[in-house]
Amino acid sequence: MASYYVNGDTGDDGTGDGSVGAPYKTVFKGISQAVTDAATGPHTVLVQDTASHEYQEDVAATGYFRIQAQNPATLVTVQPDGYVKGAVDRARTITLRGATDPNFGGIRFIDASNIKVQGFKLGHTGAYQCVQIQGATNTTDITITDNELIAAAVAGGDAPQGITMWSGAGAVDSSGWTITDNLFTLTQPGAVPVGSVMHGGIAIKATSGGDGSDDWVVTGNIFNIDSAYAKGIMLFPAAGASLDDWVIANNTFNMTAKRTRTVIEIGHDSDGDDSIERCAVYGNTINGYAVTQEGHGIVVGGGSVEADVHDNIIHDCNIAIVAKSCLHARIYRNSMWNSRYGWIHVKGAHSSFVFDNDGYGTCGNTSPYGALSVYSSDTADDATDGATGNVVVGNRFRMKSDVPVCFIHYGRFNSGSVEAGESKNNLINGNSYVGVPTKAVSITGGGGWNGGAPATATYATIALAAAAITWDDDGVARHSIASENVTWVERKSRRKAV
Repeated sequence: MASYYVNGDTGDDGTGDGSVGAPYKTVFKGISQAVTDAATGPHTVLVQDTASHEYQEDVAATGYFRIQAQNPATLVTVQPDGYVKGAVDRARTITLRGATDPNFGGIRFIDASNIKVQGFKLGHTGAYQCVQIQGATNTTDITITDNELIAAAVAGGDAPQGITMWSGAGAVDSSGWTITDNLFTLTQPGAVPVGSVMHGGIAIKATSGGDGSDDWVVTGNIFNIDSAYAKGIMLFPAAGASLDDWVIANNTFNMTAKRTRTVIEIGHDSDGDDSIERCAVYGNTINGYAVTQEGHGIVVGGGSVEADVHDNIIHDCNIAIVAKSCLHARIYRNSMWNSRYGWIHVKGAHSSFVFDNDGYGTCGNTSPYGALSVYSSDTADDATDGATGNVVVGNRFRMKSDVPVCFIHYGRFNSGSVEAGESKNNLINGNSYVGVPTKAVSITGGGGWNGGAPATATYATIALAAAAITWDDDGVARHSIASENVTWVERKSRRKAV
């Protein structure tokens, strides 16, 4: 095990030996030497502070700070000299950035593996990118931890980008990344034109059928995003690509601009053939835009399979959770506070379970949606886009809005000229509420996509409460009303309404 020192002011890649008294000049050289000596590793590259507090490397004369063609046999850690891990939201001192490209501010990984980067500022306020995985190259087992990622996009341009991959042609492997305890600060003034690239805190778009970005762990990060177009996390695989076995846990998302996009998107926020298997999303806190609530909290969509979404706290979103064209999802024990179009939408999902979730406060005033809505996903695949075989039970709602507790549409819905699939064979039962709705269940549907009535469906048994509910200042009802099936159980550990 060895340490290699780097100093951008006094170091020399030709005459230096990487010692504290004769450091290398570039981080690239320090990593390269650590890779050469990797058999005796793990090794550490220690970056000494300079007068400018910046390392603007451009080894390949492309304008980017690159970690390229460096694949050590054992872990190589790059960190500031004297590094001590601290609170996630603290300011870091040393910035790693490209030398000439005005848009790219951090590190570009190209054909690299087994490298950890910690304790730096990545990016700067003059650029819109922080960390990028170069398309058409394999970059695996990278750890980005305890850094401050800063991107400031210009008005009318691409949204700011924290960590992104837009893969190129051919099979690309970018599996095994660990993103922990970082502070993301992404800003952009004004609105972004329609058609601009959708980015955000972490955006992985696999465009080739052979791509694989599996086994990512994203935990303990803070995302402060002030952009009208940037998402928190977006996973968007093409047909045949693999983005499996992700863990997105215990992160905080503070969305302070008027939102038009989803905060956590597992599978694209539209129907398609995306395949994301066994993705776990839990313990996250989402603070949406509280005025108009224009972005969804969590979307499980695009054909994702076996997603677990549980124990998240979601504030002030357009819709808190959308299960859209997914299969075998499990959505449970989430707390949802204030929304624009209801708390949970089961939109074209199949064989999924939605249970033991809590909704508090307002959940919209726009017809026809309810606190809970079940309907077709509204695409051209007529026979399969209905919500079918789902079990929606034991959810509890404390409602300040006079909308239906449950909205069910079994035929075409908002489909225009498209015959969306029929929603049928769903079990929706044992859900309870406390509040003011004048209608418990709204069931609509026309003739269904094939012109017939829906097949077997068991709908909610929810008794309307006769008494209005008076709320304390902390949002807790002074008395509760039980439905026919489920009695409200107050969760003392959950955050109280504000």
